Formats: sequence, structure tokens, C-alpha cells
Amino acid sequence: MGWFFKSKANKEDENGVSTEADAKKQEPTEILNKLLSMMDCKATIVQDVDEKENIILNISTDEAGRIIGEKGETLYSLQFLVNKILYAKNMDSPKIIIDVDHYRSKRKEKLIEMGQMAAESAKKSGKASSLPPLNAYERKIVHESLQDDNDVNTKSEGEGYYKKIFVSIIK
Repeated sequence: MGWFFKSKANKEDENGVSTEADAKKQEPTEILNKLLSMMDCKATIVQDVDEKENIILNISTDEAGRIIGEKGETLYSLQFLVNKILYAKNMDSPKIIIDVDHYRSKRKEKLIEMGQMAAESAKKSGKASSLPPLNAYERKIVHESLQDDNDVNTKSEGEGYYKKIFVSIIK
């Protein structure tokens, strides 16, 4: 795994100015490119920064399904690996968020919609409504989307990484 730690630091441009900072900025993209090439996936990566100074790596590809994986597991694993590799080199590295063809924003909208539907179902029936098992990140999205609804309460239940959310009315 030593090839992940090769650095392009200390190179100089034509004016003799060090491009170490430029190399550091490109490092997340280079690491992700190497991982995708190991998966034999052709993709284009665009690097951006969000309002929290996280580095966003947006992947465009014809093989989105392979990179996303079932329930986003491959995507989350790639993100985990890139962050681990960068943190091993520098504990102050910014957080890396990887997205494929806007999967995360589409998934977030879907989760919010699922939460709203569960809340409406609980209000109409008077009984708790449940969502399918979700990972911690996805549960957080649902809980936050319903926190301002004073008529319902959300609760995660289950064992392991994936847990169900139950939405019940407040009596």
C-alpha cells in the first residue's frame, strides 16, 4: 500500500516556486483515481470544497451502480478508505466526501420523503410507522428532517450497523 503515500511534494514550477500546496490539494483525487482504477472503473473526478471546508469529490461515470454499490456501501467504503489514507499521512486533513452522479443529494431527498410519509402515516393511523433499516448517516437525515414536527417522535431501534427508525405520534 506504499504507493498511496508517494508524494509529488517539493516539485517546482517553471519559475522555481514550490508546488507542494498544489500537490496536497490534488492528493485526494489521485488516491480516489487509484482506487477506481483498481476496480477497473473509468470515471472523471471533479474536486470542490463545501461550506464546512470538506473536500467534495464528485465522480461522473457510466458505471455509477458499481461505484455506489448496494445501499451506497461501496461509495461509503471508498470514502472511508480515502479519508483513512489521508489521515494516516496528516491528522489535520480535511474530511473527504465522495459522491457519484449526485447520488447523495438524491438519496437525501428520498430519505426525507420517506420520513415525511412515515410521519403522515403515524398521524393518520395513530400507530407507529417504521422505515427500513438504515445506516447511521441516513438515520441522522431522517431524524433531523422530522425534528421540527411537534406532532411526531422518532426513535432508532435495532442491533448492529443498520437500524430501523420508528415514527410515532406524540400524545
